[in-house]
Parts: sequence; structure tokens; C-alpha cells
Amino acid sequence: MTNKEDLFERYLAGNCTPEEKELIENWYAHYLKETPGKAIDAARFEHAVGHKKLSLASRSKRRTLSIGVRVAASILLFCTAAGLIYTYLLSSPSVTENADLAQVYPTVGQGYIQFDGHNYAIDTTQKHIKIDLQDILLDGTASSLALNPADSRDIKIKSPLSHNLTVQLADGSSVMLNSGSELSIPKNFSPTHRSVSLQGEAFFDITKRTEPNSSFRVSFLAHQVEVLGTSFNINASPEIPELRVSLFTGKVKLTKGQESTFLMPGDSYEFNKSTGETSVHRQVTLDSDRAWTTDVFIFESESIKEVAALLARWYDMEIVLDPSVDPKESFTGILSRKKSLLQLLEAINSNSQYNYQIDMKERRITIQKS
Repeated sequence: MTNKEDLFERYLAGNCTPEEKELIENWYAHYLKETPGKAIDAARFEHAVGHKKLSLASRSKRRTLSIGVRVAASILLFCTAAGLIYTYLLSSPSVTENADLAQVYPTVGQGYIQFDGHNYAIDTTQKHIKIDLQDILLDGTASSLALNPADSRDIKIKSPLSHNLTVQLADGSSVMLNSGSELSIPKNFSPTHRSVSLQGEAFFDITKRTEPNSSFRVSFLAHQVEVLGTSFNINASPEIPELRVSLFTGKVKLTKGQESTFLMPGDSYEFNKSTGETSVHRQVTLDSDRAWTTDVFIFESESIKEVAALLARWYDMEIVLDPSVDPKESFTGILSRKKSLLQLLEAINSNSQYNYQIDMKERRITIQKS
């Protein structure tokens, strides 16, 4: 018996897992959508059975419908639906692979805190780190790593894959790091010397200080943002073709080399890594830029190349575009980062414009044009 047949037989026997049951029923819905002729036949059959039941029921004043007839009708209806499912399963080339993908959820990787030349693992249950001038407090608990001002080096904090991590700094500012992003904090960080550097993506909420020369500076990919008190998002992730800074509150000065740009709330700055071109967009919708902080993806006409890169990073899978796919093809939608990879791929492929080649052993998915 093939894996497809085995899965179907377990479905009939009621031995499927909830995920497998949902997967088969989704296949059936997709099958009816893709085969309208058979969908009409199924609808006519269900109508006929329903009409027969109604007729028999109307005569029940004189005669009660036998249990055998009702059971037979139910079995006949189920078998017709099951037959359509069975036909679809056996004709599908990727049932086993889809079942595997249905089990692929974001898997939290291993993050770390690095100082004094040592790496300290971040427990995957921790979502909050507080840093003062003497200690690093983990997840708001009594657990801490002592900082020795005499020999402490810069502190580096890397967020685990598929995990958002919030870092509260000594001045009260907070930084939420996206999956796999890294924040470097110098040992002389103080209320009057506040500078950090970023690799990846982070949302900053900076506490305003009244002391002279107490501006907050963030360095990333040859850029620097200088602020007094404000909230903004920086996306300098390596897989994204354009660096992007989005301002939500306050005012920032963005510097690259000798060029400076001021951003106001609702503005965004973009730097194309390939061409070196820069652009500033005034008073635009920024919802998608901080959507990741609430564990959703918001794509607004994003290229399939960028969508694939973000999914690959979040699910720790390699996602490759076949030459048949134009990397500039766009996708618009809102997707939960807590769903299975299969659910997100099906949402992106709602018009059935793509096929997938899946290699679970190598954790690789190749997207092809249908």
C-alpha cells in the first residue's frame, strides 16, 4: 500500500491525526474547486439524497424511517465524497511531501549573549533580556550574568531563529530583535553615550534623555540613525534587497557618508543594496514594517523572491525559485507566522500558479511555474 493509500485508509478508519484530517479535507475542497464538473455531480447527488430524506421524513407521520435506510444513505453520501478524495489523492504527485510540510512549524533556534570572549546560550523560552550597567537579567528573573566593568567587552546579543527577543537597555530604551538578528552594545554604554549597532531587523523604542549630547545612535550597513526620543524600525536583513528605515514617532537624522536625511513620523527611507540608489517616501502606510512584532507577515505587492526569503528564514528551510518563476512576481496578503509552512504556501498559491518540488531530507523547496 502506498503512503497516499495508507493516509487515506487511516482517514476512513478515523485514525488520522488532526493535522492529517485537516490536510485531506483541504485537498478535497481544492479538488472540488479544480474540477467543477465533478463538483456539480457531487452537489446534485447530495441534493438528491437530501430530497429523498425529506420525502421519507414527511411520511414518517404514518411510518418511521428505518435506521437501515438512514445509515445506508449516510454511507452512500460519505462514500461518494470519499471516492472523490481517494481519486484526488492518488492523482496528486506530492501527497507525502505535503503531509511532511504540514508538520513544518517555526522551530526556535539557539540564540546567545556574548561578552568577555564567551557565548552564553539564550534559553528558547526567554523573550526578554534586561541590561543595566552591572548585570544582564534574563527574562525578568533572578537569573543574571554579571558584568565586570574592568574587563567587559562589547555585549552582543543574537535572537534565536523564529523567535522575537526584546532587549531593555540601561537607559530604559527597548529593542525588539527579529529572528536571527544581532545587537551590539559597547561597554561604555551610558545615559550620555548611547550607541549600538545592528545586523538584521529590529524595532527601537528610545527613551528621551535631557542630558546634553545624549542622543541615541544606531549603526548598520554603513548607515547611522541618530535620535533623541522616538520609535522606528530598521530592516537591514541580508536577504532583503533594500535596506529600509521606517519612522513611527519622533524625528530621526539618517546619515550615510556625507549625506544626511531627516525623517518625520510616517516617512520611510530605502537604500538599494545593488544599485546604491536611495529614496525617501513621505507619509506612507507603515503597518507592514512592524507587523513582524505581532507575529504576522503583511505583504503589500512584495516580490515572490523576497517572500520566499522571509519564509526560508522563519521556517529554517531553503526555498529556491526555479528559472520558470519571475522573481519580480508579486504577492499581497496577511499571513500568520505561527501557521505551518504548508498553510502559508497554499495561501500564496491560491491561484494555483506554482508547483513545488520538495526535498525534506535536504530541507529544500523549489518553486516552479505551473
